[in-house]
Amino acid sequence: MPVAVCTDSVPQQPERSPEAPLCWLLIGPMGRECAQWGNGPSQLLNQLKAVQPMAQLHLLDLQGTGRLWRERSPSRVAEMVADLRARVQAAGLKGPFGLVASSWASTVAAEWARQQGEEIGALVLISPAMRPFTRVVRAIHLELWPTALALVLGRRSPFARDKRLWQTHTQLNNATPELLKGWRQLRREHPLKARNGLAQALAVWRYQTSRRRPHG
Repeated sequence: MPVAVCTDSVPQQPERSPEAPLCWLLIGPMGRECAQWGNGPSQLLNQLKAVQPMAQLHLLDLQGTGRLWRERSPSRVAEMVADLRARVQAAGLKGPFGLVASSWASTVAAEWARQQGEEIGALVLISPAMRPFTRVVRAIHLELWPTALALVLGRRSPFARDKRLWQTHTQLNNATPELLKGWRQLRREHPLKARNGLAQALAVWRYQTSRRRPHG
């Protein structure tokens, strides 16, 4: 089920954007889970409430990740969308929704908007990586592919001992020692099965979105 994000109360302010969606969905990253962002979702909700005081934010991990790590991940983006929509409907959440996704998970948000544009009131993609706008192979620096694959599969990178590559990886993710420790703990609690990591990678590889703007 979607997880509601809670935050400290913010001063009541007039609506700065009355037409903004009231219900926002933050889609978890491929091969990871929403929990890796720490207090980031709470900070995001504060920003949303500054624009729309009644805004809500819910976290949506993909099948095979996070608390859903025991489930089998689909190998097609359309199937991922179908699962998210089913969970949102089961939770009784009402649209139109604002979708937020980053990197490869942007494929899921883009496909949702393409399929069911009437359900989406806003679409926010952070560093999206999807064809035809991005060559998926170039979404990660060539030298970091072994590290990326190891992380997707939940394994220790074969280049973890290479100080230069490891520093590059942590810098790209703004990873402090405390953050890395937290990520490792999440991996132990919710391990990513190899088949799920491969299925998600295959889904991104197969996917190609439309150049046309989604219509609601």
